Amino acid sequence: LDWMLVEAWNVEHNQLHHYCLGEMSDPDLVENNLMTLREDKGPMWAKYMRVAFFMMTWKWFYYAPNTFKMLSLHELRRNGQTATFPADAAKKYAGTPVPERWLDRPWTVAALVGKSANV
Repeated sequence: LDWMLVEAWNVEHNQLHHYCLGEMSDPDLVENNLMTLREDKGPMWAKYMRVAFFMMTWKWFYYAPNTFKMLSLHELRRNGQTATFPADAAKKYAGTPVPERWLDRPWTVAALVGKSANV
């Protein structure tokens, strides 16, 4: 676990994953996390290339940022706060609550661009 915080692993994996195993609220549910790949209308070879990329980089590309996100959300909720966009975000979003659909989905670099970045 040299690539993520142990506290983040405890929240994301030991608590959220094991208590929601196989359910839609399970942050590691592959069927849910790969929905965009399944629904992509692109060529099959491109899908295989994306899968090969994620096989080699999932720890850093998916797991490290997602476990940190879950730890941050856990700490916010324990303190009675909600996740909000920072003050330096676009005027339209600055200081407003982050939509639940963003909080429920995995946060990766790919989630911040394209269709999944729409609010």
